[in-house]
Amino acid sequence: MDADRNWDWQLKNRIYNDKAESWAIECEGITQAFALFDISGRRSQFIPSRQILYIYSIAVAPWNRPRPSHPRRYKAVGSTFLAFARKRSAELGYMEGVGLHSLPEAEPFYRENNMAEVEGSNDEFEPDINRLTYFEWIPKSSD
Repeated sequence: MDADRNWDWQLKNRIYNDKAESWAIECEGITQAFALFDISGRRSQFIPSRQILYIYSIAVAPWNRPRPSHPRRYKAVGSTFLAFARKRSAELGYMEGVGLHSLPEAEPFYRENNMAEVEGSNDEFEPDINRLTYFEWIPKSSD
């Protein structure tokens, strides 16, 4: 079962409303993926002098996930959303830096998309989330 299956996106949106941007990928009138971005400029775990865009929540619709039992309707939805997050980060002046905490079943996806795992991350905003693996994408050039 998908850990994000029962996420209440309306509730998440209300909780983070004053500090987050809501984004969706839609095709044929159906939401194919949804995300909430923290654009307040959190500090990078790799390069503390840099700010990043933090992804509170991101999910691709179940029919777009790779499954042995059925083909995906749309491929590359998740990686397209990550590319958009990097672009949005750049627009905010954060040099494409992106960070997120991953559900266990999504960890291979983030590694395949060149996000680096941060050992022992400490999220001061949401301490309960620290049981999840933290990933960041930082461009090659650094301060």
